Amino acid sequence: MSEPRQVWLIEWLKKAPFGGGTEIEVVHLRSMDTFTDSQVGTEVDEWWIDVATGLPVKLVIDADLTSSVGDYIEKGTLELTSLEPVT
Repeated sequence: MSEPRQVWLIEWLKKAPFGGGTEIEVVHLRSMDTFTDSQVGTEVDEWWIDVATGLPVKLVIDADLTSSVGDYIEKGTLELTSLEPVT
């Protein structure tokens, strides 16, 4: 049984637009998995982490896998709308 092949890309201290267009410093992580055994396909996950707080401010998921029991597709974007806590 082969394990998925995983590749990581890390961009350190990149400025990215956030919320209403404000730029913040983030670390951008991209994980790319390739599946070639009982599941075949790819999954790419991207995270943007705020350097100042450590909070994930954005996550993008793109998975497309096929197996003998069916297909699995997941696509989504989650984005933090504010760095200010709501009370």
